[in-house]
Amino acid sequence: MINLFKNSNNSKLAKLLITTNILNLLILSSILMYSVLYYLDIKILLLSYLLLFFSLTALSIKLYYWKLLNINLNKNANLSRLFLMRIAFCSFTYLTPVYYIFKNESFVMSKDVILVTLIIILIIAFIGFYIERYLFYIESENTNNLFHLKKSN
Repeated sequence: MINLFKNSNNSKLAKLLITTNILNLLILSSILMYSVLYYLDIKILLLSYLLLFFSLTALSIKLYYWKLLNINLNKNANLSRLFLMRIAFCSFTYLTPVYYIFKNESFVMSKDVILVTLIIILIIAFIGFYIERYLFYIESENTNNLFHLKKSN
């Protein structure tokens, strides 16, 4: 992981990664707060808009981070698997919670079903967060392999 951000060109990547991790934690805590407040029958519209803002900001920063990363993956890396994991991460962490929170007013369901669904969405967001951790592990491993290949040549 240290070799990934060693030179000054990659310090921008490190800052983007830290920013998205902070935003991911804010998103997860916002979903958790929204679920608890929904259970207590308290509606805070500002929390919904903050969640939307955090999600859109984190999604745009994450897409920019992936564009800057531009890893030259070796032939053993499965590009389609990596791409599908990125799509799963983005949809699990950023898109699904925001969509459900803004659409739950139009759903014709009991409050208990909506609460259970919010808990399921929170679990899905945690799964997305762990997928992102795994993606970082794969990307840093490939970058370290390329760093050592260039160093040996």
